Amino acid sequence: MPRRVLAGLAREFPQGRVLWRMLWPVPLLLALPLILLLASALAEDTAAIRDAGAALARGNLDQAVALYSQALQDKTLANERRAILLSDRGVAHARLQNPREAIEDFNRAVQLFPEYAAIYNNRGNVLLGIGAVREAMKDFDRALLLAPGYAAAYSNRAGAQVRLGEVDLAVADYTKAISLVPTSPAALTGRGRAHLAARRPQTAIRDLTRAINLDARFSAAYRARAEAKMVAAHYDEAIEDFSDFDKLGQGFTSANPLEKVDIGDGLVPRPTFVNANLLNDCKADLIKLLKEYIDCFA
Repeated sequence: MPRRVLAGLAREFPQGRVLWRMLWPVPLLLALPLILLLASALAEDTAAIRDAGAALARGNLDQAVALYSQALQDKTLANERRAILLSDRGVAHARLQNPREAIEDFNRAVQLFPEYAAIYNNRGNVLLGIGAVREAMKDFDRALLLAPGYAAAYSNRAGAQVRLGEVDLAVADYTKAISLVPTSPAALTGRGRAHLAARRPQTAIRDLTRAINLDARFSAAYRARAEAKMVAAHYDEAIEDFSDFDKLGQGFTSANPLEKVDIGDGLVPRPTFVNANLLNDCKADLIKLLKEYIDCFA
């Protein structure tokens, strides 16, 4: 099956864009059966399935869950297609902050289509979000065993490794993700945060600057670079990055868990958030600097 055919499949099938990155350049004899299964599933798409995918893409999550549930009532669906729909509904549940329902959908999907790496990656993200870090690691490992070119799974496993304090392993996984998708700012931002957690602020700043150069609206990179510049004592530049982050406003999602801290004077609370994965002494230094320059963040 030539590359242009695979690329066409990726354009037609929403999960195919992920699949394309996962499978190429996995040896064709291994990739072909899974690709053919997914290609055959395209023929089963109904209006409800297409509408569900569109609702998920638009962020209309309640509508997406309802439409996926409607589509899943079709008893003629092949196991592989049903698994993909369950996985997509699980993603919608996860975004709705319904981890129990999401994990139930992913568990059912795995039973129906155990060869599909995206299910393990999705379930791993939810497990990571509820603090089950080692269980999440098992899912990311499984996803990468099935699809060695799955950039998102490398980034997600790296995030789990940072949570476990395995920063050097995290940097290696982020580096692999960057090599697979060099134009995406997410892995660069993640690697920058990992370097910051290891008290390497200058190296972090380099990665985060590269991420911003790739996407000037990627707000997570500005926030992370501001933290790194504070640690590096580049205070004026840090203030500029905090300001840019603030201007970008909504749509920010942290690449790492955040910890709420109070930088007020003890009388009037002034809550803000810092990277929870920073080493304790690094975190203490950052909080001290935030308190010292509190008027800059009014």
